[in-house]
Amino acid sequence: MSEAPPFVMLTILMLVTVLLIFAMKYAAQAMRARSDAAQAAQASAELIAIRDELKAMDGRLTRIESLLREVE
Repeated sequence: MSEAPPFVMLTILMLVTVLLIFAMKYAAQAMRARSDAAQAAQASAELIAIRDELKAMDGRLTRIESLLREVE
């Protein structure tokens, strides 16, 4: 077999380059989606913790108000 003509090698190189670019774009998009999902889960967990803390503060405030009413 003889060597492949330069045109064929150049065509194959161009196709491989295009495929690599699309593969990199797909990988970046998948990583970004995974990161966004993780951030959303973390934000949701933090929001739940804030709500629980707010409920606890509301309960303490209610007890303090009732104590102050008894003192009056």
